[in-house]
Amino acid sequence: MLKAMRLITKCTIEMILSWKHYGFNIYCGNRIPKIITNLWKTLQDTLSENLFSQERMKYIPEQSKVAYQSKHGKDKKEFDALD
Repeated sequence: MLKAMRLITKCTIEMILSWKHYGFNIYCGNRIPKIITNLWKTLQDTLSENLFSQERMKYIPEQSKVAYQSKHGKDKKEFDALD
């Protein structure tokens, strides 16, 4: 189904089929209603978006920190580079 919708490639399918099976279950019941699949698609799109702007991020090498400026420039936070 994913291949027919062009959401997955033959190469990806082959890779998944090559994985060792460790014993998980796949739902084989009735088809999931369209509203649920739309919610999953929205969730997938949201999670795949960049959650922060790299343009507002600055690395401070002498302190091993990363500074992040808020969208409107009001707030600035610093994080340890390893975080």
